[in-house]
Order: sequence, then structure tokens, then C-alpha cells
Amino acid sequence: LRDILAHWTATPMRGIAAGVLITAAVQSSGAVIFATLGFVNAGLLTLTQAIGVILGSSIGSTTTSWLVALIGFKLDLRLLALPAIALGTLLRITGGNSRRAPIGDAIIGFGVFFIGIDVLKSSFDASAIQLPLDQFGTADLSNLLLFVLIGIVLTALMQSSGASLALTLTAVAGGMIPVSLGAAVVIGANVGTTSTSIIAMLNATADTKRAALGYVIFKVTLALFSLLMLSPLLWLVGLISHWLRLGDSPALLLAIFHTLINVIGVALMRPLIEPLARFLASRFRTQEEDESRPRHLDHNVAATPAMALEALKLELARIGAIAHRAAAAALNGQATDGRTVRQDRETVRTLMLAVGEFVNQVQRQELTQDVVDALPLALRIGRHYDGMVLNAKQLLQNRPAPVLDPLLAGQLQEFREAANRLLALDAGYQPEEAAQLLAEWDERYKTIKAALLQAGSDRRLPIAQMVACLDEAAAMRRMVRQAINAAAYSQRLGAAIALVAPEPTAAAADEEAQDLATEVDLEPDNPIRALPPPQTQSS
Repeated sequence: LRDILAHWTATPMRGIAAGVLITAAVQSSGAVIFATLGFVNAGLLTLTQAIGVILGSSIGSTTTSWLVALIGFKLDLRLLALPAIALGTLLRITGGNSRRAPIGDAIIGFGVFFIGIDVLKSSFDASAIQLPLDQFGTADLSNLLLFVLIGIVLTALMQSSGASLALTLTAVAGGMIPVSLGAAVVIGANVGTTSTSIIAMLNATADTKRAALGYVIFKVTLALFSLLMLSPLLWLVGLISHWLRLGDSPALLLAIFHTLINVIGVALMRPLIEPLARFLASRFRTQEEDESRPRHLDHNVAATPAMALEALKLELARIGAIAHRAAAAALNGQATDGRTVRQDRETVRTLMLAVGEFVNQVQRQELTQDVVDALPLALRIGRHYDGMVLNAKQLLQNRPAPVLDPLLAGQLQEFREAANRLLALDAGYQPEEAAQLLAEWDERYKTIKAALLQAGSDRRLPIAQMVACLDEAAAMRRMVRQAINAAAYSQRLGAAIALVAPEPTAAAADEEAQDLATEVDLEPDNPIRALPPPQTQSS
């Protein structure tokens, strides 16, 4: 199912088609909805794709009505059910780990499904004479609303619209209630299927809640439309039945009605999938999600290189603040302001993906050489911030046990305090200043590394703890180097922006800045995609 949804949901229409086919195959819209919400939660489907699949499942669920109407009242269902169960059991027993075993499970499921319809049908036939259904012979508003409520309650209690529809078709076929009231139960059953989504929303992620809310909005809106247009819809149902020469069987009329309202609903909702997804995206937002949304990367700005560079500079400053917050939290051994370093890591990665997309948009424009030279600087800065948060995460996750040797503990604490001081320096470094700071920091690292190795050799520190302390010191070293490199490149980006849109007092600032010889690449899983070669024009 995951592979099918991944390949079939590239567009909303394909998502709808996938929802129809899969739901028709498994005969359970609830199962498809639960699976879809799970895939949204896991990031395998976007919100727009999920809405398409959920809409399609509404049409796919109508096949249950057709099975009951066409087969359930014309054949002895046990003649179909028992052989299906026998065949499925045989495939299950002999299938082992092959595909034959789950195919057997599916056939068994269909057999049990037909037995369930037969039991519902016979039980309802036997007990219906005790129900005062004759007083509901008129389809006035109060009776319609009552039967809509009955459909909602039945479906919610049984967690199966198929079961409630089987009951309804049986009641209508037996003449216990008119088709109009049966249609009201069908409308209620449609709404009752949202109980599955409401259950899935409990303790779910924000994306899951959004997809489930989209399904609830669709079903409730469709129910209101169906009630308001009930008379024209029933007239249309009769016309369709006449065209298809299906006769005037009440069960078939309800099956047509069930399919008609869902097809109309999906047709009306199709143009609204993208706007609905945007509306839902603003619901159930967490603080972390709000922080991971770019604030300065307006795509309209991408057409103006000078403005685009300023937007990049502002957004990178936000990313830098998050990276420094994560680094400080890791050095202090705790998360700050209720945020975890892991959340900061995901936030930075999300923002850097947005930065990469924005840079790609800028590169599609006609650019001067100054802009072409400035864009890679922005990506370098982001890469270093991403590396900072990665090392902060590793530092927090792999913190060693406290060192008991007082001299060595003091040296480690001094090394950590030096890291804090360097991270607290909020300034853009010139290349020469950055190189000097990096050289001094590397000397500190060599000193603490030698001290740890000596303590392990002297047996003042267990070897396993020595290795853990060395890993911690190395992570701190990488994290600080990333911060210094990011600060140096930020200075160069500012100088590049001044060249693109020069100010009278800063036109000549740092025109010949050199690459940092001490720069290191530390991020193996950099999320930024490779950029296409830019178009250039002479200045």
C-alpha cells in the first residue's frame, strides 16, 4: 500500500483514483484512511496527496452498497462465503512466507464479509417487526434528521459504514422504511465514517490532525449539501436507474444514491484540494513548526537579486540564532526554553531546504557575476549552521559520565567554558581573525586531547570513559569551528551584498576577501541540493 500510494499520488486526481481503487479492493474506507493518516504522519505523503486519497476512498466505499444490492438480495451469500473462506484458509496454510498467504487472508476477509451481511440481513428481518418503523412513513424534516442521526450512530458504533449500509438496504428492500429515509441513513453513515478520523486524531501529530480534519470537513459539508438537495438527488437517482435499466429496486436506488452523492462531493471538492490543504496547514501549528517556516524568503523577491540576497542574509541570521541556541543547550547539558536539540536540528534542516529552493529560484534569473559569487556563500553559511546543530545533537546524546579526577575535570570544564565564550562572540570575523581563532582553538583541543590520553595511560581514567571524553571534546571542537566559519562567511556575504547594492560608505569594503584555509567540511548529510549552473551577464 505504501509503494502504491507513493507512486500513484503525484497529482490530486491520481490520489483520488488511488483512493477509489484501494478502498474498492480492501472494502474498508476506515483501513485506507488509517493507513493514509499513518503515511502522512511518517512524511511519506503530503497533506495535498492525503486529501486526494481520502476523497477517493469515499467513492471506493460505495462498492459495498453495490455488492449488497446486486448480490446480497439475489444469491444465498453462504454459497459464496463458505467456499471463499475454505479457499482462503488453504492458501493461508500452504502459503508460508510467500505472497499466497496474504492473498488467502484477503479471500477469507471477503468470505467473512459476506457472512456478516447475511447475518445482519436475517437478524434485521427477524427483529424489524418489533420496531415501530411504521410511524416514520413520511420524509419530513424531523424524520430525515432522526434517520441521519441513526446512520451516524450505527456507523460510529460498528466502525463500519458497510455494516450500517447493509442494515439500511435490508430495511428499505423489506419495505420497512421508504427510500427517502433510507437515503437519510446513507447520509448519516457517510458522516459516521469520520469517527475513524476523529479517533486517529487523538494524540496524533499536527499533520495527521490536519488530514483527519480535512476528511471531517468534506463529509459534513457533503451531508449538508445532500440534505438540502435530497429531492433533486432522488429524482436524479430515478432517472439514472431508468437510463441504466436497473429497475426500481429500493436497494439499487440507494446504491445509486450513495455513489451519486460521493461522486458529486469529490467533483465539487477537487478544485478546492489545494486551498483546503493551505487552510489546514495553518491549523494545529506548534511553536517548532512556526519557527521552521521561512520568514524572509518571499518568492516574489527572488526575481530581484539585490533584494534576494538581503532576504537570504536575514533568514540565515535566524538559522544562526537557532544553531547557537542548540549549541549552548548541548554545552550546558540541557534543552533551553522547552525546546530540544533534536527539534532545533529538524528546524534548521527544514529552513535550509527552503534556502536551497530559494537560491535555485534566484539562479534562474539573469545574474551579474557579483550575485553569482554571493549565492554559494549563503549555502556555505547554512551548511556550517547545519553542522553546528548536528554536532550539538551528538554532543547531547553521547555525554560521558562525570570525570572523578579533579585536575582532569577542571581541564574539561575549562575547555567547555572556552567553547561557550567563542560561541557567545556575536560578530562577523574577517578571514585573518577567523584563522587566528581557529588556530588557538585547535591548540586548546590538542592540549585537552593529550591530557585525556595521558589520564588513560596512567589509569586515572577508564579507557571506555577516556574514549567517550575524547568524542565529546572532538564534537565540541567541530561545533565551534563550524560557528567560526559561519561567522566568517557571513562577513563575506555582507561584503558581497554591498557590492551588488553599494552604499557610499561601504562600496569598497572587503573586495578581495580570501577563502579560509582552515575551513573543514563536517556535514555528511547536507540537505542542500546541487545548484544548476547560473546564467550570467556582464556587469
